[in-house]
Formats: sequence, structure tokens, C-alpha cells
Amino acid sequence: MLARLVDRGKQGERVVGWMRTEFEKVATKTRRAKERLRVYCEAWPNPRISSPPWVAELVKIAGGEMIVPPGERISEEQVAEAQPDVIVLAWAATEDKADPRKTYEVAAWRDVPAVRERRVHVVRDELLNTPGPPLVEGARELYRILQGRVLHERAARRAGPPRRAGA
Repeated sequence: MLARLVDRGKQGERVVGWMRTEFEKVATKTRRAKERLRVYCEAWPNPRISSPPWVAELVKIAGGEMIVPPGERISEEQVAEAQPDVIVLAWAATEDKADPRKTYEVAAWRDVPAVRERRVHVVRDELLNTPGPPLVEGARELYRILQGRVLHERAARRAGPPRRAGA
């Protein structure tokens, strides 16, 4: 629609087609995953605001499940009750300068799996907060975060417990 407004309808259709194709490539790789991780994506820390609705769609494409309402003010207690496996920080207008230490310091989150197991990730905000072509790279980054963790943990389970020296 925006492309048509500036007399660039065909170019806009090509961009949208490319984005759909790239999202489907990520979704196809994700279908092999047996589990969907519980994810909290944060767009701003104070007041705490969850990432916008399209980020929930990207999380789903990448193999996760957004566990709080998207694009809303969220309490620390809501996040704690939702028990995310992974927390993604993409604070608006900060590029990649979100500070995971602030997340690890939230007292209400001490028993949250993502905090307890040190799975807080920073994603450049424009990859999740810009509704346009940058979202393709955002979906890829979420896939790397979510599926990289899953694949690493599966490999560790298959390998079994670590062996003692000299055993």
C-alpha cells in the first residue's frame, strides 16, 4: 500500500514477495524442531513494554512462542509467571546497546529459566522494531538464538553426562 502511494506498486510487491519467501525459508527450517521455546521479547525496559505484535509472529516463525501480550506494558510479575526459556532485548532506538545485566538484576526474575540459565540475548532493535525488510534478518537472528539453543541442548543430551578424567 505504501509503495502504491508513491507510485512504486510493483517494487513494493517485489519486496513483499521476497520477504514472504525469506520468512517461509526460516519457518521451513523451524518445522523440524520438536519443541517451541517460551520467549519474552522486550521493546523497552522502563516502563517494561513487550515487543510489538509482528515480533510475536517472527518468534513463531523462528520456533518460539511469545508468552506475554505483544506491544503492551508488562509487569515484572507477569514475566516471572510466564517463565520464559529465552529473553530477547531489542530496546527501541538503542541499536544493540540493551543491557542484559539489568535483566539479570530483576529480583522477581531470579527463578525464571531464561535468567537462571543465562539465556538473555540482545538483538539490534531495527531488526525487530522496523516493520519492513529488516524484519527478515530479525527472523533469522531469532532462529539462530532459539534453534541454536535447542540444537546445542539436544547434542548435549545425546552425548550423555561428562566423563570423569581417568574413567
